[in-house]
Amino acid sequence: MKAMHRLAPDIVDLLTCIVRVCSAYQGSVISWCRSRRTNKDVGGHHASKHLCACACDVVYDPRPRLGNGGKPEPYRPPLSLLQAECALYNVKVIREHGHDHFECSQLPLRMYF
Repeated sequence: MKAMHRLAPDIVDLLTCIVRVCSAYQGSVISWCRSRRTNKDVGGHHASKHLCACACDVVYDPRPRLGNGGKPEPYRPPLSLLQAECALYNVKVIREHGHDHFECSQLPLRMYF
């Protein structure tokens, strides 16, 4: 087993940002640290930041809409709002099909996993 190292500051910022986003917008993390095999199986890029725990994907709980008889509908916070909030943590937000992708703005100087 590899020795455990302290987490890079960028990863701590990502973790802090994700906890705040999930708390504020009823979000759930659906993917974070991936093995190469899992990354390949889900169609991830060969140099994905998920491979070093520097990226994660989040979905949000549906919200009821008044004009829809109160039935829950898919929800995502406004992208510009997320980007502004996450920029405070040097975290980049990319809106992807079915989820939002959050990643450290830069890779750590060395891989931690």
